[in-house]
Amino acid sequence: MSRVDPPSDSALLREVRHWLALAVEDLGFGVAIAEAGSERILFANRYAKQVWQRLAQSDGLTGGYRGFGRDGRPYSPEEWPLRRALRLGETVSHEEISVEFASGTKGVLALSAGPIRNDDDELVGAVVTMYDLTDHRRAEETLAFMAEASAVLTEFERDYEHMLRRLAQLAVPRLADWCAIDLWENGMIRNVGVAHVDPAKVELAHELQKRFPPDPDSPRGVANVLRTGRSELTPEIPDALIDEASPDPDVRQILRDLGLHSAIVAPLSAHGETLGALTLISAEQRRTYTADDLILAEDLGHRAALSISNARLFREQIEINRALQQSLIPDTLPSLDGVEVGAVYMPAGEGSQVGGDFYDAWKFEGGAFGVAIGDVQGKGPRAAALTSLARHTMRAAALHATSPADVLRLLNDAAIRSDFTQFCTAIYLTMTPTADGFTTTVAVAGHMPGMIRRADGMIEQAGRPGTLLGMYEDIKITDHTLHLYPGDALMLFTDGVTERRDGQRQFGEGRLRDILSAAADQEAAATARSVADAVAAFSSSPAQDDIAIVVIRILETDRAKRVA
Repeated sequence: MSRVDPPSDSALLREVRHWLALAVEDLGFGVAIAEAGSERILFANRYAKQVWQRLAQSDGLTGGYRGFGRDGRPYSPEEWPLRRALRLGETVSHEEISVEFASGTKGVLALSAGPIRNDDDELVGAVVTMYDLTDHRRAEETLAFMAEASAVLTEFERDYEHMLRRLAQLAVPRLADWCAIDLWENGMIRNVGVAHVDPAKVELAHELQKRFPPDPDSPRGVANVLRTGRSELTPEIPDALIDEASPDPDVRQILRDLGLHSAIVAPLSAHGETLGALTLISAEQRRTYTADDLILAEDLGHRAALSISNARLFREQIEINRALQQSLIPDTLPSLDGVEVGAVYMPAGEGSQVGGDFYDAWKFEGGAFGVAIGDVQGKGPRAAALTSLARHTMRAAALHATSPADVLRLLNDAAIRSDFTQFCTAIYLTMTPTADGFTTTVAVAGHMPGMIRRADGMIEQAGRPGTLLGMYEDIKITDHTLHLYPGDALMLFTDGVTERRDGQRQFGEGRLRDILSAAADQEAAATARSVADAVAAFSSSPAQDDIAIVVIRILETDRAKRVA
């Protein structure tokens, strides 16, 4: 269809051709007319000729064109709109056809066709219009791709290697037949993702990388982009470039067999640092990359680099928070004669912020010991600082104060004298061995009282409610003295346990009592873990508050018998 045949003898068609030639030669879409019967092209404007020249693989009405419907089914010669208009008198409106141009690249054409009839209503010809939608569809696909890519970069931001693999998979086949992402780490190039529609080719790529790892000093490709931070665009990959890629003839042949056509290597750069490289390669699609494609790849690389940088900062912050959090709770609790002690601490929010829950235990002379648990309002550095103040103040005050209530009063004074604006809740208790167990004195400041499970399974409260700390100078806190016998267990916990929510439901004290009552034969550590597991399983949503649990179980020991 690229040539224009001599005009038909039909006066009607000559007239149509005349007016079309005057009106549409320079329009931004294609217009052509053909004669019925001979199916000769009588007129085609410049746009139509250019489209046909790109499509033509042989002469004739359909030129050997390759077209595909929305379902991927190939068009037969009889199905093209112009031929349907010429042979059947059919009017075809805006039919989108995926095409393969003679160069091998893919595109989309919008075709309309209609019959031309004479005064006797005889079919004498047809007119066809065409518009190349390739760039428009590619732009739409690019926008959709970038929207999906942004979602991937956000969804998997903390696990950036998984994010990069998903990004590579997302790019194929919309941006490339091949996509690879490499990171620059400690002077070495490490591949984190390769994607192709054919899994066998992905395995081939991995095998090539193992046999021939990339050279960090290579003057071209990924290594060069990583060193310089500057992109490389190769619109067409010549054999000479493949020869430069490897000295091994087998590798060069494999690369040729892959049919590599065009390539882009763009840096993953953010904050002035190049973290990796994104490689896009066109092969089967025969897509020739342009400067616009390079801009897209660079933008994608920049977004990915920002996500990597943020993820690394997040990991560093998590490590700092974990270290700080660890300093606020003891690595291990001391070994205490006559009791088992089990403790569990679970931070909320995957450790993204330092929490304010704490617990501790320490020994006194004569086999007595003190146990503390508390919860500072809020999260972050200031909450951590108040937590540290609370824990160490209680330890120091316990050496001089005459009762647990006095220890908490001294902590209240210290908190008020500081510049902290948060409040704190706490329980402090002392346990002194006797012939038949332990005399226990409990003081509570704004905290939930502890729970005692007696050996017979009965649940009792440990401590009486008192004023929270750090808000008021005049506080009301009382000591509550009780006795624990062998087989009894005392549990202290923070409000992250009972206030854990699943929608409108709350874990509550009732469930906690049931778990503690059912754990009569469990060791202290197992009981604490049972509670923590039940709280974690109560809801699939992330916990909004930290959880601290301490369980003390009274044992029958030789020491107790000697005291007796």
